Amino acid sequence: MKATTHTEVYRRYTGTLRPPRWSFLPLAANGIRVALKSRWPLLLYAPATIATVIFAFVVYAKFSLEQGVTPSALGGGDAPNPGVAMVGSMASRMIEVRDTILGATFALGFFSVLLVAWYGAGLVCEDRRLGAHLLYFSRPLSLANYVIGKLFVVGAFVLASVLVPGLVICTVAVFSSPDWSFLREQGQVIVHVLLYSLVHTFVLSSLVLAISTISSRRIFALIGTVGFFLFTQVVGMMIAFLQKDGRWMTLGPLANLRRVAADLFGVERIPGFRLNWPAELSWWALAATLVACWVLIVVRVRRMESLA
Repeated sequence: MKATTHTEVYRRYTGTLRPPRWSFLPLAANGIRVALKSRWPLLLYAPATIATVIFAFVVYAKFSLEQGVTPSALGGGDAPNPGVAMVGSMASRMIEVRDTILGATFALGFFSVLLVAWYGAGLVCEDRRLGAHLLYFSRPLSLANYVIGKLFVVGAFVLASVLVPGLVICTVAVFSSPDWSFLREQGQVIVHVLLYSLVHTFVLSSLVLAISTISSRRIFALIGTVGFFLFTQVVGMMIAFLQKDGRWMTLGPLANLRRVAADLFGVERIPGFRLNWPAELSWWALAATLVACWVLIVVRVRRMESLA
């Protein structure tokens, strides 16, 4: 028997399918949930946790000594001591909260690379290898939602390694400072922590996604990500040393992020780190890096979408 269609009741659909506006949220949530199934990679946060505790205690001790009180963690009491107050005045001049946060950020830069490599290396290449992109783009899911969803997955893990330590140190400074002096006099440091964390996360996440789009397997993307950061950093340092010109340091994204961080916090010198080149060069270098990354991401993901 041949089926018939009554056009008086059923009309042919003439519209177009349009992806939901926030369809990247389920993709991001699922990606984070899958990444958290393995607990061992969370050990990469151990250095950040240890550094946060140490630097937070340094800030706490600074404000305690300024008030002439030995920190209770060192067996001190609540009564002011003139000798301790003298030490506190020296600590006040030598220790700045913003310098402490910058020191922690600089020291943990390489661990951020390990985090971004582990959690972001396989986000795109594994979808292509397993054919998962065929399912994603048939939902339908737009190119923008797909990329933003993947960006949120890796960005969540990187942001936690930068933003949380800075906010913890700032929180300790707020509650340890007398009469909320840190919040009243240096409250902008909290804003700088937020701004730099977003810049840091966006740059590293964009780089790992770009590398993932051109890799065939996760292991290749992981090696390529770590190798790229190490190679550019070492080459920049070697040429800068040989040419006696610090501007060559802009070849490395990590060096550029350090210079940008110092610029945002208004600091020109950090002990143990050379920042002897203009901050504008680092801003432009990061902007050029982001443009190259996103052109590559859009081209490669659009090709995946066209094949779906």
